Amino acid sequence: SAPPTPSRGEKEPRKPFVVKPVRIDEWRQWLLDQKEEANLSPDQGVWISLRKDGRVRSSGKGSPPWMRFARTLPPDKGAWGGFLDGMDGRV
Repeated sequence: SAPPTPSRGEKEPRKPFVVKPVRIDEWRQWLLDQKEEANLSPDQGVWISLRKDGRVRSSGKGSPPWMRFARTLPPDKGAWGGFLDGMDGRV
């Protein structure tokens, strides 16, 4: 499908489920601390997966296991159905 186009007055196209990071320096330090604790070098690539409530669901080094993540997504129940899916930690 075609990429989203900007709406009138928007500078960039809207992207669902994409948010702008905040407190970047704190996140960088947290990642460096996590790498040090795991005996990884500071330049080692890592990933983290968060639950909807912000808790860490899983993490690892290298590339994320995208297909495993896709298999654990809850069924789409429309705009409001399934709103709390993933809040109990099963997803």
